Amino acid sequence: MKQFLKQYSYQFLGYSGVLPFALFCYGAYAFSFHPVVGEYSLMMQMGYASMILSFLSALYWQKSVIHQKFWAQVTCLMPIILLLPIFYWGVLYDKGQSILMMIPLFWAVFVMDKIMGKNDGWPKGYYLYRFNLTSLVTICLFLSYWVSL
Repeated sequence: MKQFLKQYSYQFLGYSGVLPFALFCYGAYAFSFHPVVGEYSLMMQMGYASMILSFLSALYWQKSVIHQKFWAQVTCLMPIILLLPIFYWGVLYDKGQSILMMIPLFWAVFVMDKIMGKNDGWPKGYYLYRFNLTSLVTICLFLSYWVSL
């Protein structure tokens, strides 16, 4: 059991991290008739997506600084730089559009992960796992956008 948890703990934690996306999506759908709770669910979806994007794009920051790779540093910062106006657009104008604009950022971080981490010794099947997570997040975000219409 200990070996199983050690080997698959990252997958368990990753799929657990998708649950809030699904719950906020369901909350936005279930309370779409209620102006405050439905909007709050969309705001939470937007905030949680921003937090996860910030975390994922910062994974290679230390590596890029240690090896003094300027373009790697720019690549790590780009999703966060693009995320700020998208987040504020959602706060000030339209949460659904902001959520929809975050989907390409998740895919960009996936591509960044695949390019920058190819020689990092990830476990077998890691990129399929990341692809599955990104796909699930995309579905949840798109459904949240659809509910916001």
